[in-house]
Amino acid sequence: MKLQDPSEIEVPEDIKIAAVWGRLTFFIGNGLSRLDGVPSWDELPDEMLKALLDNEKIKYSEYHALLEYPTKIKISIADSYFKKYPEMTYKKILMEKVPELKTRSDAYRNLSKI
Repeated sequence: MKLQDPSEIEVPEDIKIAAVWGRLTFFIGNGLSRLDGVPSWDELPDEMLKALLDNEKIKYSEYHALLEYPTKIKISIADSYFKKYPEMTYKKILMEKVPELKTRSDAYRNLSKI
């Protein structure tokens, strides 16, 4: 397979706008972290919303309503709360969910550095 020169690739306007506004997110992975019990992209926003509920940043009625949204919307909303409350971090959620990652998973640590 011949790789295309990046300058020849047409980038959709929505992606350019998201990049300029700092709202562009890449989801890259091969599932390796799932072997260590790390939440999937579908599970992560639910974990984030649960952490917001547990830390009294949102009410139960909000939590319950937000669970009904699609994954991309849930993660965007949860992320906006996380930015509002700096004590809320993705790392904290992941380490509480899978504490042994701190010492056990070289593969996950290496992947997370990319």
